[in-house]
Amino acid sequence: MDTRGKIVWLGILSIIGLTLLWFAFGTTKELLRYNSLNAQTKARIISTYVEALSKNNFIIMAKYSYYTDTKQCHGLGVLSPIHYTNSWTAETDLEKLLQQDWTAWYDPSNIEDSSLSRFFPLKSLVYTSIVFALLAYFFFLGYYVSKNRFQ
Repeated sequence: MDTRGKIVWLGILSIIGLTLLWFAFGTTKELLRYNSLNAQTKARIISTYVEALSKNNFIIMAKYSYYTDTKQCHGLGVLSPIHYTNSWTAETDLEKLLQQDWTAWYDPSNIEDSSLSRFFPLKSLVYTSIVFALLAYFFFLGYYVSKNRFQ
């Protein structure tokens, strides 16, 4: 492989490696958050509002309170992971959501850190695994081509 080809190859590997670091960092943050929110208690919704993230993207936010063994705490978070295309749909769905019983997930070592939802970051893990497999594939391909080029 000539010098120009090696530079291009290293550039491809660098881009994939940096992408892998980006995904791995995000996945690690999500896994740590998932693991830290390991205690739960009943939550009471205090107030709700629809927040516009963009022109056609709305979410339902909630202020809530919950009791731990030692004190009452308050939180602010997303009431539903669903993203709505208009505020009317979100407000219509809000009536159904308020009839549910809610659970607050919190960190026992920092009881102020809480959330109304706790999802395992499967999607992030899958994406990170795919990028890792892609990087391994290109490393193997580069090794294979460099060893078998002149045979």
